[in-house]
Amino acid sequence: MKDFFKNGKWIIIILGLIFVVLIVCADIFFFNTRYEHIEYDKTQISAMEYEKININTAKVEDFYALGEIGKTLADKIVDYREDNGDFDSVDDIGKIDGISKTAFEKIKPFLTI
Repeated sequence: MKDFFKNGKWIIIILGLIFVVLIVCADIFFFNTRYEHIEYDKTQISAMEYEKININTAKVEDFYALGEIGKTLADKIVDYREDNGDFDSVDDIGKIDGISKTAFEKIKPFLTI
């Protein structure tokens, strides 16, 4: 045991242990992505995975649930349909004042007639 401390082997072992601890800590804090919160954009997921909303029968809550339009715009869509009759195509949603082209393109895959 005396030789072990005299010739400095203990320093190599201690340095090795410190190195291992540093590697483990670096993995946990910098490289471990298993526990990160990941946000998904609905448009990146196939619309086939969701039940499409029929724009001629949908309620305000159905449009609002899409997430790209607010309650006011959802009300406008339903009011427009009630005043003008059923939509002929999904693209008719674009006729409604207040819906941006970007928002429409994001929700379009989830709509049907």
